[in-house]
Amino acid sequence: MESKIREDLLDNRIINTIGRDKDGNPKIYLLNAPEGTLAPYIEYQIVTDEGILFSEGEEQITSHEIQVDIFSKGSYENIRNAIKEVLKDKGYYRGICGSMYEKDTKLFHYLLRYTKGDY
Repeated sequence: MESKIREDLLDNRIINTIGRDKDGNPKIYLLNAPEGTLAPYIEYQIVTDEGILFSEGEEQITSHEIQVDIFSKGSYENIRNAIKEVLKDKGYYRGICGSMYEKDTKLFHYLLRYTKGDY
């Protein structure tokens, strides 16, 4: 599922808002951005996997709760809106969202949680 989430996040609508690193790669990372990554960037992770449909003792459908974290030095609004648009278009269901400020890194941090099933 991690590769599917990455594939879905590698949409030009998102990449155009966060940019690329010095090697030309989109700044979208599983779990942690490499040390020295300049904001803005995105981190993502699977928070939970849960079987939601079983047949003859076998899991048929899994629901994945994912979290996408935006880190920026200023407004994250355009990045947030791009992520919301892209993931909605790709069939994700939005859950809780929230903002905070990371005092140690001096970055704004916005998190978005989504659910997506293997159907």
